[in-house]
Amino acid sequence: VPKKEKVDPYLLFCGSANYAEVIHFILDSYERLEFKGDPTYLYLLIGGKAEEKEKIQARIAGMERAPYIKWFSRIPYEDLIDLYVNAQGLLIPLRNTPQDRARFPHKIGEYLAAGNPVVTTNIGEIKNYFVNGETAYVADDYDVELYVAEMKKIIDDPAKAKAVGDKGHQMGLDNFDYRSHGIKIRDFIKEECKQAGVARVIIERPHKKCRVTIHTARPGVIIGKKGADIEKLRQRVAKLTSSELHLNIVE
Repeated sequence: VPKKEKVDPYLLFCGSANYAEVIHFILDSYERLEFKGDPTYLYLLIGGKAEEKEKIQARIAGMERAPYIKWFSRIPYEDLIDLYVNAQGLLIPLRNTPQDRARFPHKIGEYLAAGNPVVTTNIGEIKNYFVNGETAYVADDYDVELYVAEMKKIIDDPAKAKAVGDKGHQMGLDNFDYRSHGIKIRDFIKEECKQAGVARVIIERPHKKCRVTIHTARPGVIIGKKGADIEKLRQRVAKLTSSELHLNIVE
């Protein structure tokens, strides 16, 4: 999808009203963000329960910058891609909670595909993929002032932000694109199971899941006694996929 030539600059957050705490964090950050002229817009694409969305909208209505905040919900897929591609920056702060420390949101992969800079926080797996100021803008912690400082870099230096977005896009292709990722998984499995006579490895990516089917002449070698070896293999392959894994063995 090509970028539009003339678009009012905006920052985009896309998520569920179930994460109201994160949305309020973004609103707090946006209120503190300083601009030399008119504010950059904040676009919110929010799903979830109506009552939760109404609470957030009520807060926005009382904000001084309310005219610069645009609300979207249940838009066509083509419009979603358009929002991603034309955003000046894509926001996804992770909280310092057990849930966020243990996950790597698929939304980040969607953001990276757009080729625009991601603004996140150094929580969980983030440090294993991103370098602040090179492949994304990464606040050291889930802190409003720290997050504002990273958002401001996009506003103050659009040329640098574009370069960060481009490098983030390439990093996403290298690490999350199913084609390059599939090669890594196949190579890993064939190396780990080289005594099992692996004929082929089929990798499917249904929504937020990964299904790997190993066709082998010696399934017992992979499965092991009481299934111990296949469980170890499943855990190791799961680390490569960053998603829920279903591992099947076919003779």
